[in-house]
Amino acid sequence: MPTSAIRAELLIHDSLPDTDAAELTSALAASGVETEVRRTLAHRSTSDLVWLTLLALPLQAALTAFGTGVMNDLYDSLKRSAARLRRPGEADPAPMVLEDPDTGLRIVLEAGLPPEALDALVSLDLDRFRSGPVHYDRARKTWRSVNDEVEG
Repeated sequence: MPTSAIRAELLIHDSLPDTDAAELTSALAASGVETEVRRTLAHRSTSDLVWLTLLALPLQAALTAFGTGVMNDLYDSLKRSAARLRRPGEADPAPMVLEDPDTGLRIVLEAGLPPEALDALVSLDLDRFRSGPVHYDRARKTWRSVNDEVEG
């Protein structure tokens, strides 16, 4: 648990039930994160759902403080929520996005990440990325920003 509280803003898609939102905030609170929770505005359709939750917090400090256990708890909560919201025939559920409010860097936690992805995430040096989003590349077994690679 971190020695000083980390403050975060959690933006939750309007389709996420209150019980699922409470599960995520409980996991954050248990790790010492003070979270302000907001919901997106209701939309007529969820076909434009880009993410299920957007968690804005100082990423490098949070990832270092969290450790793999807390990241696994958050990711498991997200997977349960996404599974409940998934409609028949729908491809992948919407991801959880972590965003650093100072740099704007976003890390996308997609469905089906292998355990080693979260292990690598908590020790990831975010200073190596100039822009995002940062995704886990399963084939290369590494976190990467395609935008950074394109920009050289």
